[in-house]
Amino acid sequence: MRSTPSVRQLHLDVGEAPAKTGRNARLAERTQRIAETASNEARERLRAGDAAGAREAFDRATAAKRAAKMLRDGPGAVREVLGPVRDAA
Repeated sequence: MRSTPSVRQLHLDVGEAPAKTGRNARLAERTQRIAETASNEARERLRAGDAAGAREAFDRATAAKRAAKMLRDGPGAVREVLGPVRDAA
């Protein structure tokens, strides 16, 4: 008969693993960075005298901020972010 060698394993405690972020949280972070970049671009264009370009960058920043808020807060925040639904009458 063969004897199986005893296997010992050293267990190291490295603390808690970082919490995994969900897809929505990652997208919200990325969208927030896009908003910050667009806000900076809007300020730079305004200083350069490009009012139309500044407005376009400001609109992108506003849309990205709204999208990030909806991603962070979930489906219940959509009405709060977008406002009340208007009837097309």
